[in-house]
Amino acid sequence: MCPSAENAIKAFEQVGAAFVHIAVTEPNLFRFLYLEGYNSLPSDNFDALVADKDNAILIKRISKQLAISEESAGRYLQNTIIYTHGIATIAATGLVNASEEEMMKLVYRAADAFLVQEGVPLEKIPSIEEMQN
Repeated sequence: MCPSAENAIKAFEQVGAAFVHIAVTEPNLFRFLYLEGYNSLPSDNFDALVADKDNAILIKRISKQLAISEESAGRYLQNTIIYTHGIATIAATGLVNASEEEMMKLVYRAADAFLVQEGVPLEKIPSIEEMQN
């Protein structure tokens, strides 16, 4: 999926929201694509999650927007991808029957915490309301 938002954080959120949406609305498709190996290749490390060219572009945009290093932006992206995949997997496997909105609020809160971990001041982090508009 190619995000359309100009705001780099919002663009990244669009990808995560689509990922969670598939897990909630099409759990069998999600399991086929992301849990049974069809759409994924084995990787030696977690760095592969952010290594593709689209993520490299997003990392540069996030770095510039938040005035943080590309390394910090990459860690934020990696941590948020891992967390979002976990939430989506919980939804697709039926472990928890929560609403899509509730799951995305969890993702937003975790993503905010990952940004704070990378030294981003709270006032620079878009609110949940801003992300949903």
